[in-house]
Amino acid sequence: MHLVNQLEAALGRLAEWLAWIGMLAMLLMAFHVGINISYRWLTGRDIQMTLEIVTYYYMVALVYLPMAFIDRAGGHIIADLFSGFMTERAVKQMDAVFRILLAAFFGVLFWITVRDAIERTIDGEAVMSAFGPFDIWLSRWSVPIGFGLACPYTLVLAAKNLLDAGAEQPRP
Repeated sequence: MHLVNQLEAALGRLAEWLAWIGMLAMLLMAFHVGINISYRWLTGRDIQMTLEIVTYYYMVALVYLPMAFIDRAGGHIIADLFSGFMTERAVKQMDAVFRILLAAFFGVLFWITVRDAIERTIDGEAVMSAFGPFDIWLSRWSVPIGFGLACPYTLVLAAKNLLDAGAEQPRP
């Protein structure tokens, strides 16, 4: 149990850091868009590349980097239709099974997105904007980073659920 707690603490700190980076992206996006709106109101023109930076960098970081933190906070969608009729031990066991399945899903998404990020990096992916080409290959790495941390962290949370369920004494 001690090792699981240490892993949870270490991965939890990483999850918090990625969540803070996601929040920073949200804050930067708000400032960037606000400044763009003010600039457009004063000059009638947009700040160059605002739409592209918001779309390909801020939004991607905001959505994918905090993925492990969301699981830590219990923010993923859950349906507790049957858990009201179950013992606390059974609920923890069921949560562990679902977390294992979620971790497998995160693992598959990590594998797919890391391959895509490598390919896009090698190709030097860019989009054509009104101001010329805009490199977006770097933003592709936010996705596998988010899933790459969410996968092992979710497994550690599943292990903790199983250990907690095993430590509980069944009621007579």
